[in-house]
Amino acid sequence: MTKVPTAMNIGVLAGVGFFVHAMVPNSHAWPMLWPAAGGLLAVLLTARDGAVTGFWNSIGLGLKTGAIAGAVFFGATAAALWLLSSSQLTRLARQLGAEGPINAGAASVGLAMAAIIGLVLATVSAGAAHPLARSRA
Repeated sequence: MTKVPTAMNIGVLAGVGFFVHAMVPNSHAWPMLWPAAGGLLAVLLTARDGAVTGFWNSIGLGLKTGAIAGAVFFGATAAALWLLSSSQLTRLARQLGAEGPINAGAASVGLAMAAIIGLVLATVSAGAAHPLARSRA
């Protein structure tokens, strides 16, 4: 049986947290903390296992974690928006504060931008966590 990489586990958890927090009304940019925390946590947990060797390895780990978190966020949010825009759930969307029909193109671009920003934040936080990880190793 193979061991699932730390970046995969942390990336999925960060992506789910990113999605769930983004679904909270008026959460603004606070859900962006999840990918940043994911990059930081991935480096620290990898250092605990003794696998952090260099700065660029930490950056790579942050990239992997951020990419997975962004993909989970994008997929889950796109699915949620599609469900909310269906004719059966339009009334629920109105109750949650949606005004007018959801523009799928604009929503996709916005979600992609949020996922990319999450990727960058995970990478930067992983690089910032590297000195701390080295001191603990």
